[in-house]
Amino acid sequence: MSDNAETIEALGELVNPQENNEEESKKEVAEPEAPKETPAQEEEADDDTKPDTDWKAASRKWEDRAKANKAAADELPKVTAKLEAATKELAEQKKATQDAQAELMRFRVAAKYAITEEHMNLFLTGSDEETLEKQAAALSERTPKTPRPDRAQGNRNGSGATSNADAFAAALGL
Repeated sequence: MSDNAETIEALGELVNPQENNEEESKKEVAEPEAPKETPAQEEEADDDTKPDTDWKAASRKWEDRAKANKAAADELPKVTAKLEAATKELAEQKKATQDAQAELMRFRVAAKYAITEEHMNLFLTGSDEETLEKQAAALSERTPKTPRPDRAQGNRNGSGATSNADAFAAALGL
């Protein structure tokens, strides 16, 4: 029967030469068995490869770090809210400062051109000094330089100027 097995194997090689070559290469590639060590040799090998790590201490260290990280993570929303509030307040303060500077600039230009506060609020609407200067110059050109005479003042009957004493005596009927 062994002759038949050899014959079948030889025929298989002829029919499928690649399969047999792969099987043989697998057998060759298989790792050779390592020599068996005694239990004493295994213990010595284990001692050499073990790192000298105190796992409990390392565990405590990482646990402490985790607690610190959790505390920081719990504080994060509070800090973020404070940051947003401070940012909002800063923006409000900047706007208030800009508004005050613009108002100061308007008052300076109004004083330079002798413009009343009423006219300043109505006509000086520019946002920069150059525009305010142009508006003030145009307004001062349109306003008269000298005051107009008040026609309600003075003697209406045309008899001339009277003194205070004469006016007093006339009022008493003298």
